Amino acid sequence: MRSKIRSVRGRPRGIHHSRFDIRVLEYLVELSAKHKVHRTKFLGAIVDAWNNGKATCQGLTITLRMKKEDRAIFLITQGYMVVAQFSIPKHILENTNPFSGFE
Repeated sequence: MRSKIRSVRGRPRGIHHSRFDIRVLEYLVELSAKHKVHRTKFLGAIVDAWNNGKATCQGLTITLRMKKEDRAIFLITQGYMVVAQFSIPKHILENTNPFSGFE
C-alpha cells in the first residue's frame, strides 16, 4: 500500500490534501489489522470517543486525551497496556468515508 502512494510525485490526488493525512489513515489501517478489527468499525469507535470522551471496540479502549479546534489526540489501550497514542485531524473524523482511496 505504501509503495503505491510514494511512487506518485507532488501533491496526492483525491480527497486527502497532505501526506500526514495519508500516514494517519495508513496507521489506522495497520492498527485495525493488527487487532483484527474492521477499519470502519475502528474509526467509528474513534469518532465515538471524539464525541463522548471514551469508547470501546473489541477489547480496545479509546480515550480522548486532548481536543483542539483542528485535531484530537487519542490514547488506545488494551487492558492496562498502551497500544498507541496519536493525533488525528478533525477533518478526517468528520469525513463520512476517509478510506475511499485505500482499496
